[in-house]
Amino acid sequence: MLSDVSKVNMQVIATAEEVTDIQQRVKNICDDAIKYAVSKLPAARQDDDLLTLSQRKDFLPHLKCGLAKGVGDLLTEKDVQVKEVYLFEPDANPDLESGVFDDLDATVHLLLLVGTSSAALESLITALDRTLTQSLKESKIPVYAKYRTVLDIVPITNEDVRLRRGFATLLSSIFTPPIRVC
Repeated sequence: MLSDVSKVNMQVIATAEEVTDIQQRVKNICDDAIKYAVSKLPAARQDDDLLTLSQRKDFLPHLKCGLAKGVGDLLTEKDVQVKEVYLFEPDANPDLESGVFDDLDATVHLLLLVGTSSAALESLITALDRTLTQSLKESKIPVYAKYRTVLDIVPITNEDVRLRRGFATLLSSIFTPPIRVC
């Protein structure tokens, strides 16, 4: 039979392993998102260095999409309450015909359709955001150097969707619907 001290020590070890797992997963998410963004650029530009690539207006939207996919996959794996994940741009202008934004926000805005929101999910999101922000700063993508947080994650429930409450109204938007990533 384990003593209370042994149980606490086992919980700390499990938590340390989970933190290490999330750190490694986040590094992989960043690497995969960068590769994805580079693959979407013209072939003649794909061998440019990361600093040059990150200054292209068509790089950041693809990077954010890759990050959203990786973060969404991680959240759906770690929390069974997360049912669907959507990427959205709160400042998107449906009247903009060029499709290019002059001042694109580098924050990854996600809607999480959840069964119920919980403190555990909020804690996971906070840890994920902290780790992802640090990883992006280390990747030397200039736009992220000034960011203290890169994730804006809004949990919504089926009840929110049914009542068209808050951010849940975006799921039925005609002009700027969010993109389902998971």
